[in-house]
Amino acid sequence: MRATLRFLLAAALFALGTIMAPWPVVPVLAAVLLLVAPRSFTPGLLALAAATAWGGILGWTALHAPLVVLARELGGILHAPAAVVIALSPLVAAALAWAGAEIARVVQG
Repeated sequence: MRATLRFLLAAALFALGTIMAPWPVVPVLAAVLLLVAPRSFTPGLLALAAATAWGGILGWTALHAPLVVLARELGGILHAPAAVVIALSPLVAAALAWAGAEIARVVQG
C-alpha cells in the first residue's frame, strides 16, 4: 500500500511539475525526490511514475485538444509517424526521470 502511495505521489508531482514548468523539471524533480527520500524512491519507480504522468497528460490532451495534429507536425519534423511520437513521449519522461535519479545517487554516494 505504501509503495502505491509513493508511486501516486511521484506521478502527481511529475504531472504537476510538467504542467507548471517545461520538461527539464522532470530530472530535477526525480533527483530531489531521491535525495529527500532515498529509501522511499528508486530510479525505476521514479521513471515509471514520470512515464505514467506524461501518459496521463497525453490522455487529457487528447480529450481536450487536437493532439493528433500536434503529433503529425512533430512527426513531420522528426520524420516519424504521429503514433510513434505519441508512444515515445512517455519513454522520454521515463529516461529523464531515470537520469535525474541516477545523478542524485552519484551525488548522494
